[in-house]
Amino acid sequence: MDKILTPVPESDFQARTQRIQDNLRMMRTYFDALFGKNLNVILDMLDETIEWLIVPTGDTLKGKAEIAKLAPNHWTASPDRIKTLVNLFASEEYASLEYRTAGTLTNQADFPSIKFEPTGKKYEFQCSFVFHIANGKIDRVHEYFDMETIKRQLGTVGGQQSTDLVKAFAAAFTSDDIESFYKLIDPGCEWGIVATGETFRGLDQIKQLTMRSVAARTHGAGLGIKPTNIFTNAEGTKLCWEYMHTAVVTDKWPSSTHRPAPGTKIALPIVLICETCGGKLVKVREYFDLLTVTKPGIPHKLYS
Repeated sequence: MDKILTPVPESDFQARTQRIQDNLRMMRTYFDALFGKNLNVILDMLDETIEWLIVPTGDTLKGKAEIAKLAPNHWTASPDRIKTLVNLFASEEYASLEYRTAGTLTNQADFPSIKFEPTGKKYEFQCSFVFHIANGKIDRVHEYFDMETIKRQLGTVGGQQSTDLVKAFAAAFTSDDIESFYKLIDPGCEWGIVATGETFRGLDQIKQLTMRSVAARTHGAGLGIKPTNIFTNAEGTKLCWEYMHTAVVTDKWPSSTHRPAPGTKIALPIVLICETCGGKLVKVREYFDLLTVTKPGIPHKLYS
């Protein structure tokens, strides 16, 4: 027997239709206001406790204040930015918006977990947003686009940003320019020394490590840090920095069972495996062999 469907009351149907039309109007107003001078038009549509997920980066913005802080940066990063509507539709509690955008990156663009330095290059990509709407306010957003497409267009795939970091790191590290070195360290960076089991967390602790290391040796007469192998991954988020460190040990060398006598000349192969974000080091693992520093006169192939 066919199921008899109960007709939807006219008042309910009208209410549902009205909500859909209201959501569509909100989305059109949202799109018209994008990249405009008055951000408040969009902020007024947002719930105070909104959660905005940027899918390609995994970042979640929580609360209207975070969005109010980030949006102006994105808008001013490309003053010539344009938009073209591709698709827009809505239900009673959801809306979908697709558009193409293009522009020139003339100022730095910040995401919570990644930054794009101004390359002056043009870009164009398509994006999709899924909105959840409750009580006339947007309270959840999922933002989709292809990050690799943007990186290719801006010249950062393969590491424009990572290349800049490598150059700055090499300049600071090989010249003992400590202050420039500190500028390359993220405030939350973790630096682990595998040979000793020590982990230094945050810039203050890493500064203590740096001062300890500088005090433990002297350079001169051709001694110092000589890079032997440097490369990054394709995304520019990981860095291998291999080098030979030749120096003369001082009496400030940290106490250990493998402490060389002051005045000993050492040649120590070291490799740093680094993770980067936004042009800064966020995690470093330092590998070397403690016994090597107690072996005098080491001829090593890396240093040939």
